[in-house]
Amino acid sequence: EKLLEAYLHVHTLDFTMVRAFIAFIRKDMEKAQSKLTLAKRINPHVIKRILEHIDPKDYILSVRRPLEREAINHALEYRALWESNPRAISWLQTQQA
Repeated sequence: EKLLEAYLHVHTLDFTMVRAFIAFIRKDMEKAQSKLTLAKRINPHVIKRILEHIDPKDYILSVRRPLEREAINHALEYRALWESNPRAISWLQTQQA
């Protein structure tokens, strides 16, 4: 969290999604929703990719689709974080589209 605080000005997909997760587990739904909405604007594929079981080969095959590649990379790196809280995964399922 201290790392996130040090980089409040950074709005990458990874930072934004982690901020959404932290807000969600702290039950700050307004902030969680705000961060997730921002993340979906940054990359509309991210929720779908977190919820899928991804083969790492998909990352290699997505070289010509940069947003898809970023979403796959995020999912490969952070899916375990989201899965650590079943309610967070359920919430993501309601936020698709």
